[in-house]
Amino acid sequence: MGRWGFNDKSRFGDRSRFAVEVGESHSDTDAARRVDVWAAGVWLTCDDNNVYVPHFAGCLQHAVGYLLSDPQCSCGRPYPELSVADNYRRLWGGAQTDNAQYLSYRFMHWGPTADNVSMLLFREAGTAYLPFSFCWPVRAELGQVFVAQLPEWELAAVLHDTAWALMWDWADRSRWPK
Repeated sequence: MGRWGFNDKSRFGDRSRFAVEVGESHSDTDAARRVDVWAAGVWLTCDDNNVYVPHFAGCLQHAVGYLLSDPQCSCGRPYPELSVADNYRRLWGGAQTDNAQYLSYRFMHWGPTADNVSMLLFREAGTAYLPFSFCWPVRAELGQVFVAQLPEWELAAVLHDTAWALMWDWADRSRWPK
C-alpha cells in the first residue's frame, strides 16, 4: 500500500457526476494500475481499465491545465438553442466531414483507456457539461448520449487529485530496492 493508502479502490469524485477510481497495481513499480472512470453513473472504462501511470497521470494533468489556463476554450454550447445532448449529436455528426469544431470541444482523450468513449466539454456559468457516447463495446448503449453535469472546479479537483495520487504513489521511493 502506497502513501495514499490505496486499497482495493480509492475514489476521487462522485460516480453519479464524474469519478475516477484507482485500483490495484499490476507491477512491482506501480507503473501499471487498474483505473475506472465514471460519468453520469456510467462506467466508461469498461473496455480497458489498465493504465500506464506516468502516461495516464500526464493526460489528467494536461486536462487540468486546459481547464484552468484557458477558460474560453470549449466555453458554452455552440448551438445554445439545442440541448447539451443535441449539441453533442450535431458536433459528432459534423465530425465525419469536418471535425474542427468537434475537436475544439473534445475532452477525455487519454489514450487507450478512454478510446471507446467520445466525450465533449461545454462550460457554462461555472458548470461543466460532459456529453458522451460509446464508440464500442457496449452494444445496448451504442448511439445513446449520456450527459454528466458538475461544477468546473469539481471536475478539475477530481482530475488533479487523481493525477497527484497516482504519481505520488508511483514515485514513492521508500518502496524501491536499495
